[in-house]
Amino acid sequence: MRSSYAARCLKYSGTWTKSDDLLILLGKTSLHSMNEYEKVIKVKKHIIHENYTIDGSENDIAIIILEEPVVFIEGIQPACIGFEDYEESLTTGWAADGDLTPISLYTDGNEKCIGSNGNSTYCAVYGNDIGVCPSYGGIHAARHANTWHLHGIRYADPSDRGPCFDNTVIYTDINSYIDWIVKYIN
Repeated sequence: MRSSYAARCLKYSGTWTKSDDLLILLGKTSLHSMNEYEKVIKVKKHIIHENYTIDGSENDIAIIILEEPVVFIEGIQPACIGFEDYEESLTTGWAADGDLTPISLYTDGNEKCIGSNGNSTYCAVYGNDIGVCPSYGGIHAARHANTWHLHGIRYADPSDRGPCFDNTVIYTDINSYIDWIVKYIN
């Protein structure tokens, strides 16, 4: 099983994290309790985009290869890649009560966006009524014909955290990296 991830999330205190030190927790929906779907899987290998630099937004993507296959059940589902036309899109964030919370996103508000380079990133906007900040390194998933597609991975510097008064979010555009992803997953 392979997954895409924000490259910057693999660096901690100035050092790249080794694959042996990574665990992936699937199906997690609460920081305070466990559910019947949660599964921990070790990481076999991770591949950081060869042109990624920690001080830029370009190429902020990595592939994580798991040590064992993922069994898809109700709380753990795959997302396709490579589709641009969609009806609905979401990201998630951890609410103050510790629950994983869906956040509706809109990409038609791009005139509000600053920081997207337009080539391999894009901007999405969430409503002013949202009280949850989108997660750093989190995904932007889009639904088309009842199938979810991975559309983007949040680009953000976790060291620059603060209140999320700005409702614009920059994402690494997965569609810009399909050839790179396919090169490593085949």
